[in-house]
Amino acid sequence: MSIIAKHRGIEIVIRTRDEHCEPHVHAYHSEQGWELRVFFSYISDEITDVELLYGRSPKKNSVQAVMNKVIDHLDKARELFWLAVQTVCLENKYIIVVDGVVYAAQQGEVGAVRVTAARYISAAKSIEVELYGSSARLIAKCP
Repeated sequence: MSIIAKHRGIEIVIRTRDEHCEPHVHAYHSEQGWELRVFFSYISDEITDVELLYGRSPKKNSVQAVMNKVIDHLDKARELFWLAVQTVCLENKYIIVVDGVVYAAQQGEVGAVRVTAARYISAAKSIEVELYGSSARLIAKCP
């Protein structure tokens, strides 16, 4: 388990065993007895979802604090998830690169390309992607 951040009794961690896509962290409060799964992305700078894993739902301000901490430490979360899982979970998804930054796209969107494989380059805060139908590799910054 790798710690991303702590906040008022809440620990935000990446589990290093049995992790899976989509990219996420676990946030838990031992004393209050709850755990959340907080989803993030390598192609968005926002939280994509929050799911209660067990316990009673935490107060809204606790959930918001967790989301803020994950955003504040997004680079660290991305790096530790990559190290634990060795994927950025973009295979068969569409992306678009705008001004050197990678974003999610829809099939058929102008400029959208389909990802075959991708890896995270933590030192550059970027991803390197292989594209369907091309031997070229593309490197773009994460938002």
